[in-house]
Amino acid sequence: MQSIDLNSRLDGRRRRLQKGLEYACKSALALTALLMLVFFATLGYKGIGAFTQTKIDVEVYDVESTTKKTINSAMYNLVTDMNDRKTKKSLRQLVTPNAYSTIDIIEPGVYTLVAHTDVDMYVKGVYNKLDEVQQSVVDSLIEQGKIYRGFNWDFWTNSDSRSPEIAGIWGAVVGTFYTIGLAVLFAFPIGVGCATYMEEFQIRKRGWVRDFMEININNLAAVPSIVYGLLGLALLINFFGMPRSASLVGAITLGILILPVIVISARTALRTVPQSIRDASNALGGSRMQTTIYQVLPAATPGIITGTIIGIARAIGESAPLLMIGMVAFILTAPSTPMDSATTLPVQIYLWADSPERGFAEKTSAAILVLLSALIVLNALAIWLRKRFEIKW
Repeated sequence: MQSIDLNSRLDGRRRRLQKGLEYACKSALALTALLMLVFFATLGYKGIGAFTQTKIDVEVYDVESTTKKTINSAMYNLVTDMNDRKTKKSLRQLVTPNAYSTIDIIEPGVYTLVAHTDVDMYVKGVYNKLDEVQQSVVDSLIEQGKIYRGFNWDFWTNSDSRSPEIAGIWGAVVGTFYTIGLAVLFAFPIGVGCATYMEEFQIRKRGWVRDFMEININNLAAVPSIVYGLLGLALLINFFGMPRSASLVGAITLGILILPVIVISARTALRTVPQSIRDASNALGGSRMQTTIYQVLPAATPGIITGTIIGIARAIGESAPLLMIGMVAFILTAPSTPMDSATTLPVQIYLWADSPERGFAEKTSAAILVLLSALIVLNALAIWLRKRFEIKW
């Protein structure tokens, strides 16, 4: 009988299986990279215009009794051959309605005004909603260099506005800072303390207290985020009477949201510390508390910090819980304290995306780019910290 070399056949099948899995992994990575490239390219194409702003230089010859009259007179001087009411109205509409409150005119000279969103979209080539008079004036001023595009500082320094040409993300950024910062201050000590108790001080590994905590932590990790918003609405606002749409309420809600993430990551980091470290500390006369504080926790700190940063990244991108507690309010100024009404960057994106004006669609894409950049930086920081401070046992 002819002998069959089973080993060679099995080796061949293993190699084919390994190559198939390798090709599948590479294909998945390539497809993901392609989709992400298309996604970022689309966002960049739609949102890159929000980082520039169209401005108009007007010359003031005579200072009127009010700023509004002075600016209107300067706009009328752009066209000398037509002074009817319709033409004057068209000229007034070339600048943002907020121009009267953003500039103080005290003497004749050249002043820079922010153009209306229709002028901005026309200059950027997005759409044309200008009438004949406005279009001819804008084309003439572009040739003269009096209408031009510059860096949009208002996008970074202003809060939300009903005029898309001057709307910004500063108020949302401040609200996000308050909300996320307080959420971490609330969740980090509780999460690390819970993980330390479960891993270091529960002598009976299968006691009912440990099992009860284990079940609740797993359940908290699986609960949809909007349920946390309902919890904050029912408990913090309706029961305790805390102010609606305040950063403090959002911080407690998001703190509960990221609490299981911190607990699970901290427990994993504590488990990576070898038992020999604990035994050596105990042999030298250290108590369980001393061993945990001076030996175990410092060794597990890189993993704990990494998990905390991942939890922060998740909290920054959440909007559903904050919508439930009223942080969807229209905020004109940045909050000064955690008790003030505030909004966050994801909620601000939601508000702009719901607006029908094309100028807000541009701001939406730009704000998404800012939010994704922050998330990428946080995840990169988590990876760097893990590589930098990780201890090889």
